[in-house]
Amino acid sequence: MIIHALRDAVIAALKSALPEASVSGHGGTFTEDELKRYAARTPALFVSVSDVSAIGFQGSAALGDVGMGIALLVGPGKKGQPADAVALAMLPVVLRTIAGQRWGLPDVEGKPDGLQAQNLYSAQLDAGYIALWGISWRQHVALGAGLRSKDELVALDDFLTVQLTQESKDGAVLAEETFTVRTNEEHHE
Repeated sequence: MIIHALRDAVIAALKSALPEASVSGHGGTFTEDELKRYAARTPALFVSVSDVSAIGFQGSAALGDVGMGIALLVGPGKKGQPADAVALAMLPVVLRTIAGQRWGLPDVEGKPDGLQAQNLYSAQLDAGYIALWGISWRQHVALGAGLRSKDELVALDDFLTVQLTQESKDGAVLAEETFTVRTNEEHHE
């Protein structure tokens, strides 16, 4: 739950800091088709969790570093502004919002580490007048109690379902779907 809560807290903070932008969670890597589809509804920020590493144990609590990422996507410039200018104006706000945050969550044990932003410009994106920045950092968190060893962490079942929710800028749910990745029986065969 802490990883989901962390992503939700980042989304809430960015919505507050940039009310003119669409902010939502995303599963991770974008396809070219997704970029084209999302470019019409920009500026947008997509928050994702990339990985969990450096898993260690303190008593019965598992600790880890959660890799967080944000895709800052701006389509054709609003009010005549080029997409890259809009992205460059938003970028410092995003970085200030993240820097030093523990997000009000007691299980977040450290401030963002390794905060960086990378311009993901390419000629292929430019043909569609799109600016894209990737922002990433790591956050040290308590993953939960009850795990006594790394072996137990490995023994945990893979996730069996995925729930996706798409929201409009005002928070209204546009689409919500739950997918079964595989059944528990398939997992244990």
